[in-house]
Amino acid sequence: MHRLLRRTRRAKGPFELARYTSERLRAKREELKARVSGSKYPFVAQLDAPIALLGSVIGKPDDWYLADFVIADDLLEAKSDLIDPIQAFLGGAQRRIYDEATELLASNASNLNYLPSGSSQDVARLLADPQAFRGNRMTKLKAATGLPLKVVLREAARGTPRRSTGGD
Repeated sequence: MHRLLRRTRRAKGPFELARYTSERLRAKREELKARVSGSKYPFVAQLDAPIALLGSVIGKPDDWYLADFVIADDLLEAKSDLIDPIQAFLGGAQRRIYDEATELLASNASNLNYLPSGSSQDVARLLADPQAFRGNRMTKLKAATGLPLKVVLREAARGTPRRSTGGD
């Protein structure tokens, strides 16, 4: 269980450990709820399932955590599969790539028709991907919003674009 809660302390007995576990699970649920609330990242809504799972185990009597706490493995799976990867994304360089791509599309909305056919759609698709926080998706997004795309958009903003043959 300490792998789920990250911070442990020396408990003086099993009931103190149960109370500590209950407090940490409640705190984790509140932390995740705050993360989801008002997030601009669509994939963060996937934290609703772990939040519900945490909600099902908080507020139980101390002895419940000692005898009936059978979903610890489910909580650990949610932590490794969703919670940790999403929190790593939000705390790292991937978030910056996502934010820059979002800003690039938003600030150049009127110039997207100057891009090669499908360019902005590729970026929009990568931004909308519910698994954007996983694997190499942000590497692909960074490549899709790379220098050639930025040059075309900069020229379009100046009023000297080379018109794309395909348009978006």
